[in-house]
Amino acid sequence: MKILFVSRDFSGASLCARLVREGNEVRAVVSDPASRQIFDGLVEKIEELEIGLAWVGKEGLIVVDDVGFGELQDRLRAEGYAVMGGSAGGEQLYSLRAGSTARAFTCLPNSPPDGIHHLVEFFGCCPHQINSQTFWETILAEALAGAEIQILNRHFCRFSPQGITGYFLLSASHIAIHTWPEHGYVACDIFSCGCEKETAAIVARVTAAINHQRVHAVALRRGFRFGTGSETVAMPPSETVAHCHRRCPASEVSPQSGEERVVHFEIASVNAPILRVPVKELLFASRSAHQAITICDTVQFGRCLLLDGVIQSAESDHAIYDQAILRKLRPGDHKVLILGGGDGYVAALALRLNPDLMVTVVELDAEVVDACKTHLDQRVFEHHQVELFIEDAVRFLEQAAEASWDGIVCDLTDFPVGCSGESMKEFFSAIIPLASQALKAGGWIGLYAGSKGAVVSDQSFVVDLLSTILATTFTEIESAEVLISSYGEPSNFLYARKA
Repeated sequence: MKILFVSRDFSGASLCARLVREGNEVRAVVSDPASRQIFDGLVEKIEELEIGLAWVGKEGLIVVDDVGFGELQDRLRAEGYAVMGGSAGGEQLYSLRAGSTARAFTCLPNSPPDGIHHLVEFFGCCPHQINSQTFWETILAEALAGAEIQILNRHFCRFSPQGITGYFLLSASHIAIHTWPEHGYVACDIFSCGCEKETAAIVARVTAAINHQRVHAVALRRGFRFGTGSETVAMPPSETVAHCHRRCPASEVSPQSGEERVVHFEIASVNAPILRVPVKELLFASRSAHQAITICDTVQFGRCLLLDGVIQSAESDHAIYDQAILRKLRPGDHKVLILGGGDGYVAALALRLNPDLMVTVVELDAEVVDACKTHLDQRVFEHHQVELFIEDAVRFLEQAAEASWDGIVCDLTDFPVGCSGESMKEFFSAIIPLASQALKAGGWIGLYAGSKGAVVSDQSFVVDLLSTILATTFTEIESAEVLISSYGEPSNFLYARKA
């Protein structure tokens, strides 16, 4: 079935991905440019609504997952389209229920001059969730439902490339939020001169709605009765999540069956808090001769591949990584070598960008390839233009003919298998000159250079180490910093050209 999503910030991305996996043809019209990269490569985006309407036709289904489109939905229904979503009248009722007008405010009695001010910080939040304006408008309105507090006004603003600030103006004061999705961090400010128990319940409902790893909350008494000094109110201890240094998936034992099951994994980063990612379903877990391999389905990022507990690719945003590492791919290239890349995503994108390309993939671990074929539905290795070698990358390059490829991609893990921080310099000092020999004159190389701020054993930055090694055999060295939400923080990529 053809399904067209119409959205402002693509808050229905996870539903889109599931509909695609179920065999539907899904496309999306996303008005916010910063949100169009979500599930890029999995869900095709259309810039113009009219193009989307021509594609879906009146036999397909249009799903509107945001507010503010009521009049559009009414018009499309009148024209004979099948539309799932709200209406102009429904949005007007929602607006009247959620808040009143400025005229109504002038008739309200003023609240008492004393209250309690909650300052709440959330760490390790889902980047996609806290970057959704619809999410904030919905959960704040729901948190206030049933309270003896009237919503007078609301306003939100989006930042580029990500981040949201906004507030609900209340009869008893306000709620304000500011988000930094790249750090998984939210600052929330809730001040009310109403009933303290009611305010505490609002804080609890907001806290429960946000997918976070850690919360820090402080409450202060403020107002005329308390004079110039603020009294700190004791807060119940916030939930903390134990985590291990190696970012291994955590598990628990089911009380019903006694079986152990993975319940979450954690993304540890250099410049941001640890992000706890709940697991909906563990699809595959095994230890090969080289590493632990895990594939699981998650709420935030869809299906994820982890090696030794470290996330390598996610269904929601692997296309961002793939596009970054293939940035130097040229239309005239005929042969490209990918070192690593056992999940197949980079090879698949390379073929989409250049259909005449011959792709060689050198992956150390056959079990990674097999697991991705089975659980990520990866079919690129069956393509007649893709040649797969199960081999060590250095050994393969040592035996490769000189000047064989137009481009080489180093799609390796943060610390390549068998490489510790101490031996990383030695590994890349071997592989980069060998890659230069295997490239044709003018050929390019693209490398994943680790997360922002990642260091090796001598505390030097990984990106600086690799740049220095590249400079020994390559020219025109460039770098790029790319935010990949499932990695928890920005990542570095390096590019260079063989003279």
